[in-house]
Amino acid sequence: MNTLVVNMNKALSDAVGRAGDGVTFVDYDQYYQLGRGRFCEDKYKETEPNRNGLLFYEWNTDDSADPTDGQTAAAAAQESGSFTPSLVMNGTFEGAINEYVRKALEKDPSLADHAAKAQGTAPSVDSVQATDEQKVIGYSSNLVPDGYGRVFHPRPNGHAMIADLVLDHVSRNYGKRINQDWPAETISSDTCPANAAGTSPSPTPSGPAPSPSCDTNALSGIPNNVFHGSGTSSTDVYGKFCDAVSKDQKNKLEWTTDASGTQKTRKLRSMKRTPPPNPNAYDSYSFDLKFEPAGDATCSKSCSDAYALIAQSNCGQQGGEHNGMTAKASLDVGCGTYSYEITGKDVPAVSGPPKPFLTAQYCFPDNVFGDHGDIEPDWVNEYAGFACAGTALPEGTIKKGDSSTFRYWNTTTNGVPYVFSAVWEDNCESSVTEMSLWQPLPDDDKTTCTSMFTGDYKDCRFHSPHTLMSFATDLLSR
Repeated sequence: MNTLVVNMNKALSDAVGRAGDGVTFVDYDQYYQLGRGRFCEDKYKETEPNRNGLLFYEWNTDDSADPTDGQTAAAAAQESGSFTPSLVMNGTFEGAINEYVRKALEKDPSLADHAAKAQGTAPSVDSVQATDEQKVIGYSSNLVPDGYGRVFHPRPNGHAMIADLVLDHVSRNYGKRINQDWPAETISSDTCPANAAGTSPSPTPSGPAPSPSCDTNALSGIPNNVFHGSGTSSTDVYGKFCDAVSKDQKNKLEWTTDASGTQKTRKLRSMKRTPPPNPNAYDSYSFDLKFEPAGDATCSKSCSDAYALIAQSNCGQQGGEHNGMTAKASLDVGCGTYSYEITGKDVPAVSGPPKPFLTAQYCFPDNVFGDHGDIEPDWVNEYAGFACAGTALPEGTIKKGDSSTFRYWNTTTNGVPYVFSAVWEDNCESSVTEMSLWQPLPDDDKTTCTSMFTGDYKDCRFHSPHTLMSFATDLLSR
């Protein structure tokens, strides 16, 4: 059962990793360990199934029994083979299980000889706190002890810890979105690794977790959800490369791929992903992937996990939206080093803070701003002109750190909000500290205030209630 649960958790974690940036895997394993409430240490047997700190149900856990303090001897714990009498409400999932047990006992009464028995007669419905509706539905005597029916499931205190972690991750993700400095969660190791004998990777060796290495001033213009998309071989830049590495980790391997992960032996092609809305924006980029083996040491990360870690680290969280990949990075995983370098005419040269340049466009997922009516393109075109009015004048300049120069314009038409904003993102560094809102790039007369606003709608088309333009995202590399 331990192996089954651990490998299932690994499968769930991998699935979330393939889902992209819009989904977060909340790993509560290490916190259960710190709380002394975990179940997977095969060397240790839980002797107190009702102690306060136990976060998972054990075979003899009884929620209605008096809790122990974690120091009581095993003999003082709830007597094995009996449980506190209780009721279960009919019509629920738990009630259905209880009914199956009752029918099985009717067919074979001898089964009761091997089952835990309630201490005394189950209470009547009048002796429990039940609503009138619940009393109409009715209750039955609970024939399944808490530990029997919920073994390996979190107890109420365990669910509370998970809920707290979920809220913490929501706060972290929101903090990143609004550019607040929120300390990253540190998971030192996989405290309950998947079975190495099965299909899962080998357990993580002891020691510090591998850390990606990169120059955060050297940006590529590639969003991390292009490099690390859905986590599948067909869409990640490194997916097919990792398939090849997994066949032989003793030899060096180098590939140059396009944005879909296909080796560049023919004309570039691109594949739509979520986002970007305009895959053709990446035709000019090449991705040089490399694996350099290092003897017979144990790999702390698989190929896919290594590149995913890079994309989700500081090396893949640069730029105004904190989603830009650095031009190159590497990660030593013990058995070798994985690295990449993004090249192409659109990759900016690095000499101090980068000059303003147009990066790949970022589109927010469809559900970020809630439900709303359809956005009308004619209104977008007209309102973009209103939002950009006067930006060709000298006072139309946007300045770093001066919110009075930022441009905000909004209206509501047919119940749908149209919001236009051009701001200098916090912590956005460049070779310039101000730029024209009308024509941000002096040498590019096709990239204008109105073209960027309308382009955000035309190229994204996520039917968001906001048409957003952020020069930190679209123009500046950091």
